[in-house]
Amino acid sequence: MSGPDEEENPEPAAPPIRMTAAAAEEVYGAAAERTALAWQRTGLAIMVGCFVIFVASVRLSTFPIGVAAAALGMLVAASSVVGLHGDRYLRRGPAAGSWPPLVTVGASVTALGVLAAVASSLPLFY
Repeated sequence: MSGPDEEENPEPAAPPIRMTAAAAEEVYGAAAERTALAWQRTGLAIMVGCFVIFVASVRLSTFPIGVAAAALGMLVAASSVVGLHGDRYLRRGPAAGSWPPLVTVGASVTALGVLAAVASSLPLFY
């Protein structure tokens, strides 16, 4: 006996659809560009965070933290401009390997969080 949610005669699975190269280009054509733009937006967000920490550290007179934040921001800007994920990514496509940009962005976000934590905790001790 079957319930109202069960099917008595399930349909067989459909065979996989095979795409031609032209159809794949039409469907996935802008994927590399969208991914590159996403990496650039992430880099820009990290640079803005570094600038905010730099300004806060200058106002709190914790200059070493501000210098470290500015250096991190310049490093991320350089990697965005030089091509960690720029034209090279667009030419070779998504198979170019996304680990280097992912590791760079992950390390930058982690360093930004550490800098923010140190910058915000230093005034407690002075």
